[in-house]
Amino acid sequence: MLVVTGREARDFRAMINQWFEERVHCFETPAREVQPQPTDLLPAGPGDRFQHCSQVSASEPDRLLQPILGEDPDDGSFTFMLRSNEDAQSEARKHVRGEQRESHARVRNSVRESRSLVEEKESLLELVKDIASHLDVLTLCHRILLHVNHVLTADRCSLFIVRCDAAHERHLVSRLFDVSPGSTPEQTRNMGLRLPWGKGIVGHVAASGCPVNVANAYKDQRFNVEVDLMTGYKTQSVLCLPLKDYKGEIVGVAQAINKKGEHGGQFTAKDETDFSAYLAFCGIVLHNAKLHEKCLMENRHNQILLELASLVCEEQHSLSQLVSRILSIILSFLPCQRCSVFISAPDAPASFCDVFHKNLEDLRETSETSKSEGEIPVNYIYAEFVAWSLTLLNIPDAYCDDRFDPPNEDGMECKTNSLLCAPICNRKKDTVIGVCQLVNKLEEGTNEVVAFNQNDEQFVVAFALFCGMAIHNTRMFEMVSKAVAKQAVTLEVLSYHMMAREEEIKPLQILPVPSMETLDLLSFDFNGFEMQDEQAMMACLGMFNDLSLLQAFQITHQGHEILQRLSVEDYHTAIGMIKHAILSTDLVVYHQTCGEFLDLVNSASLDTSNMHHRRLLRGMLMTSCDIAAITKPWPVQKKIAELVVQEFFALGDKEKEEFNTDPIDILNREKKHRIPAHQVNFIDSLCLPLYKALYSLSPACKPLMQGCQKNRRYWQLLDKQQSDPQQNSSESSYRSSHDMDPKT
Repeated sequence: MLVVTGREARDFRAMINQWFEERVHCFETPAREVQPQPTDLLPAGPGDRFQHCSQVSASEPDRLLQPILGEDPDDGSFTFMLRSNEDAQSEARKHVRGEQRESHARVRNSVRESRSLVEEKESLLELVKDIASHLDVLTLCHRILLHVNHVLTADRCSLFIVRCDAAHERHLVSRLFDVSPGSTPEQTRNMGLRLPWGKGIVGHVAASGCPVNVANAYKDQRFNVEVDLMTGYKTQSVLCLPLKDYKGEIVGVAQAINKKGEHGGQFTAKDETDFSAYLAFCGIVLHNAKLHEKCLMENRHNQILLELASLVCEEQHSLSQLVSRILSIILSFLPCQRCSVFISAPDAPASFCDVFHKNLEDLRETSETSKSEGEIPVNYIYAEFVAWSLTLLNIPDAYCDDRFDPPNEDGMECKTNSLLCAPICNRKKDTVIGVCQLVNKLEEGTNEVVAFNQNDEQFVVAFALFCGMAIHNTRMFEMVSKAVAKQAVTLEVLSYHMMAREEEIKPLQILPVPSMETLDLLSFDFNGFEMQDEQAMMACLGMFNDLSLLQAFQITHQGHEILQRLSVEDYHTAIGMIKHAILSTDLVVYHQTCGEFLDLVNSASLDTSNMHHRRLLRGMLMTSCDIAAITKPWPVQKKIAELVVQEFFALGDKEKEEFNTDPIDILNREKKHRIPAHQVNFIDSLCLPLYKALYSLSPACKPLMQGCQKNRRYWQLLDKQQSDPQQNSSESSYRSSHDMDPKT
């Protein structure tokens, strides 16, 4: 085998290549022409420097030969001198090993990707299981944010929920703040922040609904530096996405900050896609939790109302115990620092007669709920406004409300911040029974003072309705109890006076019953005030015996049905006459009909066979009996007038006290000197014309007319004495009138 040095081989290879290139450019070889073998290109002769290593025979089997033209691995040019088999095999082995290494790397990457996908699917499966089995929104969202933190390689994540205050203005509350690996839901839950709507990156995302990806937060004008100053944490990169419900409304905002690892600490588009995918689970969690919370709230609401309904039926004996239980129920459902119930006075709804308080710390204590104003300073301005306007009052901050002066709470530990005040009305909602006032609502979990929301308003309105029923029923029960007690005392007194001893009954059984003539009961000058008790008793027995009621109407003690023998038509006629006779005693009815009656009498056209005329006459006779005291002898008439005047004065005093107005003269106690003048006017306008008309119809009524005329002269004389300044006072005039001789 011929051995060639390296330099000679390179020179020889260059010569052969040059020779072959000249012929390639000069001759065109067909595309399918068989390339010549190297033995055809080199001349043979004894002086050749090359010696064939072997001869290819046609009888040899087909085998793969090396190509004639190849590429030089050193400079990339074409050459006919290829490397030896060992070099080619070495290069092939290197190429195979490189491909194997690349294949192994691809396999390892594929395995890692497969494992990552499997882990991600398992994590998603665990999240789905947790969503289906748990309803704690904070715990589930904490797990989701932990997984997002791992996927995005972020340092911390936070979740903000949309809330509305009393003025129906939206804001963001951090339910989970700074969620990081190793943190617990309790730790992140207590880090509560409140962000205004539209302020900061989180507020901007909530207001616009568009995601925000910021590489450097401090170079973004929307970034709120106050949060970093508050927490002491420096924010670099921020990825913030909105959280929407099934309706497309924004219910929250999720935020990932400070990406770790590659990509220069900036979140990528893939991170944004992954974050958005995981937020869909947060949306499902929040929606399910919202439905669950709503169901629990309705269930709790129904339980409270049922408890109040049972309270309405059970507790009716004591108003203080009732209000104490009401305050306990309110504080158990709606935690707040202080709760008060103002009870309106029955005769003056604008003022309060009782005030009851209870603090949240005293919920489990059994101490007395009602406290005086000296023990706890009471601010009545809000309760008085609600009682006067009958409207709900919700104040987020009492010190910032321009409608009222700031509350004076010097020296008090509990300052009034948020306040909810509702009226407690009766069933018709036109009268205030009381006012319920809640102060400083406490946020669940943080115990921070927050404003009352719309759900609290709806609950308090429904709560006040049942409270009104309970307080009204308790008041009615107390009134009925007092009335029953008074009735028992009255019945006891009446039974004492109605029941007589046997020694008191025996004289009445022995004494004969006097006749009406003996007692002078048929005389218009009869005076019952001068009779003794025994004489009055005998007179009653005489009247009962003279009327013969038992014999005439066959009255039985069981039913006293004196009209049972009448026909249906006669029964209705009799009942109509009785009703007409009773209503005729009203002076308003008399003034409506007296003009027609007097015209008939003066024209002598009254026909007693005419039913209408008979109704007029019946009404006039009832009125004459009703005012018959004006025809009595002067001492009797004067005493009856004094009794009537005292009743009028009592009505005037009540009217003056309740309505704060001066009553008319006849009801005004301060103008009692005008009584004689009123009596004269009463006789001239009503009494005397009536008795004159009756006297013209029946001369038997003459004593009534004469008695009325005599009493008029006495009242006129008293009126002159009252108007004369030289006479004594009105009281001395009344006393002197007792000494007048009625026959003068």
